[in-house]
Amino acid sequence: MTKNKKIKIQEMTSKEIQKAIENGVETAIIMVGSTEQHGPHLPTSTDSLIGEILGEKIAEKTNALLAPTIQVGCSDHHMTFEGTITIKPDTLMNLIKDYCKSLAQHGFKNIAIICTHGGNCAPITTIAPEISRKLDGVKVIPLSSFEKHIKVWNDSTKNHGIKPGDINHGGAAETSILLAEYPELIKKQEIKKGYTGEINPSTIFTEGLQAYTETGVLGNPEKATKKLGEKIIRDSVNYFAEEIKKQTKN
Repeated sequence: MTKNKKIKIQEMTSKEIQKAIENGVETAIIMVGSTEQHGPHLPTSTDSLIGEILGEKIAEKTNALLAPTIQVGCSDHHMTFEGTITIKPDTLMNLIKDYCKSLAQHGFKNIAIICTHGGNCAPITTIAPEISRKLDGVKVIPLSSFEKHIKVWNDSTKNHGIKPGDINHGGAAETSILLAEYPELIKKQEIKKGYTGEINPSTIFTEGLQAYTETGVLGNPEKATKKLGEKIIRDSVNYFAEEIKKQTKN
């Protein structure tokens, strides 16, 4: 799909979407983000913005259309910090079911669901098989492994003086991505190193981020650069695009 073609469903007319499907577009992509605190320097829309950034480029590489990003997620562990909006896992799963049912009815044969917020990964993984069973003939592809996503980021940054603890929530990776695409949204004077030590995920989800950080930052955004952001975006897009191509090939 060339860049002069529209790929965002919300920017297309119904007729344009129908024509795209008739001309061979079989895949729709749903990015699942959040609205939650990302420290004093990044906007609450960070996860959703990253979803938009990656989703558009992934759609271009896979001849897909991009559904409207889901901009709220399961963020209860961030609720100590103002601006966070959270929904229950069941709410998210029902929303994803309705998204997929709608897209399937219009003729999409493949639906990729990509998680850009860790709290959404388990609900996506849980609900995807049920959606696949109910939507006969539609392949639902949950790309919701938080571990695999973080591995891509670690591989992207390891030769740039970045340690694994530097790239976590509001850290070097997310800050770099926004430096590359939305620098005007970053409060650069507020960039400060956060907690970079060992993290127990179960503690995060049971006690909240405040168990580790007073600022809401897990990682070191001081190491963020625009160039690094461009590399993380490129590597992430290539990873997700290859996964979609691999799982839709038949």
